[in-house]
Amino acid sequence: MVSPQPSAALGKLFPAGVVATELRQPSLLRAQALLSEQSLLTSEEWACIMHCHGRRIQDFAGGRLCAHYALGAFGMADVSILPGSDREPLWPAGFTGSITHTEGYSAAVVGRIEQVGSNRCSGATSVRRGNSISSCSVRRAAGAGWRR
Repeated sequence: MVSPQPSAALGKLFPAGVVATELRQPSLLRAQALLSEQSLLTSEEWACIMHCHGRRIQDFAGGRLCAHYALGAFGMADVSILPGSDREPLWPAGFTGSITHTEGYSAAVVGRIEQVGSNRCSGATSVRRGNSISSCSVRRAAGAGWRR
């Protein structure tokens, strides 16, 4: 089973109380590990993505897996994180977060709105250069107090 890991480096970019997780998989291993994307998603999430190309499904499943793991740190289980009209994640009530993915890498940051002081999380963005992830940055939200 593929399992995201806590990410202290990514977590440092965000306020205290935010849980950051990441999943690093080389392309071949990721393809094998995520062969059964449907088993990693809730039925509602699967219904939203099943019509897409395999690569998009893998990216979606990797990102949602990280987000589920992060929400689990708050005691949230079996929660669907459905996409909004702009494909942004719709978080459970009381939570905010961000999901990012690129080939071989997925990450999510999640926090309680009451702790992070914003009902909309700044976006985490990963960048792939060659065979490695070269950076992960955070777009600063106005008044949200995010660090770089």
